[in-house]
Amino acid sequence: MDWREGIWWELKHQDDMIPPFDIFLVDSDGQLVRKGTVETLDVARLRIKILMASEPGDYVIYSQQTGHHVVVKADGSVKGGG
Repeated sequence: MDWREGIWWELKHQDDMIPPFDIFLVDSDGQLVRKGTVETLDVARLRIKILMASEPGDYVIYSQQTGHHVVVKADGSVKGGG
């Protein structure tokens, strides 16, 4: 399993993540730039994969229902948030 598959496996197993999900890019000033809303983690995975190809950086997936979030770092690591 490569690092990208590892990210998506971890995202699929986040117990506190309930749809819908907002996707944000973290800009160079640390501000969140909204990139869209999706209904599933699979779609979030695909959307971030596409975005990383043209806009590398850290991304946040935020659960509107629970307020929990996951940060997908530019290096491929995933950090769960609160």
